[in-house]
Amino acid sequence: EKSGGVVEWIPMLRVSTYCNGEHIGISESMYQELTGDSCDLKDGEAVLLFAEGEEGKKITSESYVFWNMALYIGKMTPEKYEYLSDVAVTMDHEHKFELKDIRVKNLFGEYGVEYVSEGIVIFSDTFFERERAKLLENPEEPTLLGLFTFPEKTKGSAAVELKDYVEKYGVKEETEFLMYPQSTLYITDEFIEGVGQRELFQITSKLFLILTLFCSGLAAMMIRTMFEVPYYRRRYEFLDRMGIREKKRKRTLRAEIQSVPMIAVVAAAFLSACYLKMHIIKRDTEGIVLGKEVWLYWGGIVLAYIAVSYLVQRIFVFYVNRKIRKGERS
Repeated sequence: EKSGGVVEWIPMLRVSTYCNGEHIGISESMYQELTGDSCDLKDGEAVLLFAEGEEGKKITSESYVFWNMALYIGKMTPEKYEYLSDVAVTMDHEHKFELKDIRVKNLFGEYGVEYVSEGIVIFSDTFFERERAKLLENPEEPTLLGLFTFPEKTKGSAAVELKDYVEKYGVKEETEFLMYPQSTLYITDEFIEGVGQRELFQITSKLFLILTLFCSGLAAMMIRTMFEVPYYRRRYEFLDRMGIREKKRKRTLRAEIQSVPMIAVVAAAFLSACYLKMHIIKRDTEGIVLGKEVWLYWGGIVLAYIAVSYLVQRIFVFYVNRKIRKGERS
């Protein structure tokens, strides 16, 4: 109140998955209150929502169904982790749910730790109330989701106070048992900054990988060509004695030196196009639509790579040609 903020409390429960992940569970009536849509669920049925992707798109990936067919009420604990280590998900009928729908729906934002945002599981009202009543008896289980809004002027100090409060009194997550650990508090500005840093790291790491592969390929080409300089010199002399003009000799030399690297570059471009197509299909099944812009970016990167590669090869051909001519004069 002293920060002029507003908070909306939503009854919830933690839901653990077979793949050691965690979701947020809410009731069907709360979902209807938030969206105006109803799910008409019974006990043993659930709807799974993910924030990342094209709003409303159905997720058809079989991996999403497999890893979420068994849902365990409550946060991940050492006992639950041990239980999951000894049971096969397809045989765990006690915790199996019929997933009536899996789709993209952003209710609370794409919050999450690392690269996985928290999913939302919708249960029937009777099931939700019954299971939440059990969790309310355990102070170490989260049972309320708070959505805080603060004025621009006070949100910095309010965020500090919230973090201190959660550190002292908040529910502790058993992150060492989670493949996709989540947090009990997300500060939007800090979260967005973290996402930007992760994306920058991904871009720079991929650029570093491209540069490393490019330099490795260039070094291999240079070593191979330098070993073959005596052969090129003898061939150059032979063409000269046959009366072949120097311009044509240079063109022949260029074709011999550049042919193998350019074949490799074209093959790599073709394989990358196949990989990108498969990646687009896979992401589509996960509800994430990658538009035509992806192909434009791919085309720009490939053309830039081919252009730089061709330019470096031409420079190296010029160097080899000079080395051959110098050897002839000596």
